[in-house]
Amino acid sequence: MKKVVIAFLSFVLAVGFIGCSKKQSAENTITYMRWGNPSEVASTKELIALFEKQHPDIKVDFQSESWGAYWDKLQTLLAAGDAPDVFLLGATYVVDFFNVGAIKDLTPLIKKDNFDLSDFFDPPKKVFTFNGDLYGLPRDINSIVLYYNKNLFDEAGVSYPNKNWTWQDIVEKGKKLTRDLDGDGTPDIWAIQIINDFETGWGNFLYQNNGHLLNPKKTKCLLYENQAIDTFNFLYSLSSKLKIAPRSAQQASLGDEPFLTGKLAMNIAGSWLLGHYTSAINSFNWDVEELPKGKIKATIANGVANVMASSSKHPEKAWEFIKFLSGKEAQTALAKSGTSIPVRKSIAYSPVFLDGHPANKKAVLDSIAFGRNYPTTAKLGEWLQAIVLREIDYIFMGKKSPREALTTAANLVDKQLHEQQK
Repeated sequence: MKKVVIAFLSFVLAVGFIGCSKKQSAENTITYMRWGNPSEVASTKELIALFEKQHPDIKVDFQSESWGAYWDKLQTLLAAGDAPDVFLLGATYVVDFFNVGAIKDLTPLIKKDNFDLSDFFDPPKKVFTFNGDLYGLPRDINSIVLYYNKNLFDEAGVSYPNKNWTWQDIVEKGKKLTRDLDGDGTPDIWAIQIINDFETGWGNFLYQNNGHLLNPKKTKCLLYENQAIDTFNFLYSLSSKLKIAPRSAQQASLGDEPFLTGKLAMNIAGSWLLGHYTSAINSFNWDVEELPKGKIKATIANGVANVMASSSKHPEKAWEFIKFLSGKEAQTALAKSGTSIPVRKSIAYSPVFLDGHPANKKAVLDSIAFGRNYPTTAKLGEWLQAIVLREIDYIFMGKKSPREALTTAANLVDKQLHEQQK
């Protein structure tokens, strides 16, 4: 998460946000904003064209940004009182947007249209529900899975991962998959990479070890517990003792997308990369599998939702667009694009999504059965970035022991949670 988002949310929470837009859109135009990679943006433009064809009385002014730039741009628009009518929102900041009244309760509109939510996966619905009311209509769900390079497995003579794999399999197979091809003492092929990220990294292992980031009431950080400490002892050992994962200083040499280089045998990442990898990888064969099991099976499963700004001057038109993005036509197009798992189960489990590459795509759906939500709470993006990830960096750099770093993180987060409750 970018620091600019943290600054923005601090500003919003300090001054509050409700406000009317200074510039009112033309009566037949709504504004829509989302983050996305090129393939996601392209598919969104196609959906907007279809929506406008079906709704000739509504024009959609579309704006898109990369993940980091998105929050910067949204900050500027909200601060200026010129929020987009509809925008994409994820789990990290949803509580903050709700707390300051920046997003509209969609429940009255849902009831008015008798909009059926029974076909939707539950995890993303829970994320955007406050006091029994829904503040965002989910568009997708995503699970974290294991991507693997079949060529590297074949070259090392290692059988492909299966859903019964455990942490021990990562170690045992990882030793064979890690190879120093030029004999300089540094591996050229790594078994796996663990990044300092809750959703696509250590958070999955924490849950698999029966650990938690927060207690059920979200009033206390539990990273000081033995389950968390044991998790990070294991993760750090992959690079320090076992040397089957690159250390922090070595990760930079693999670039932003190490799996694409063909130098990484296994990659823990989100199901939203299915379409990207399908189009970007042509030099090796790959597939996906459920994450290996710790004490239990667990993966982080969340979704994003389209929300309506409280300041929207065109709530009925904005609602029509939000409904469309979660409707069957748009969900079918989303399935074909491969950029996310459709939030509608009927579409996700249909051949429209499951057919095609990779062969074991169903693993991303099977993983939802043991999926865990983000522990959403106020200022999550702030303390996760500024406190927790900082201390975990010290672990992966070898500057602090897991017990020391995690105890420090837990104490600092507890102070912030306490302040929020005043």
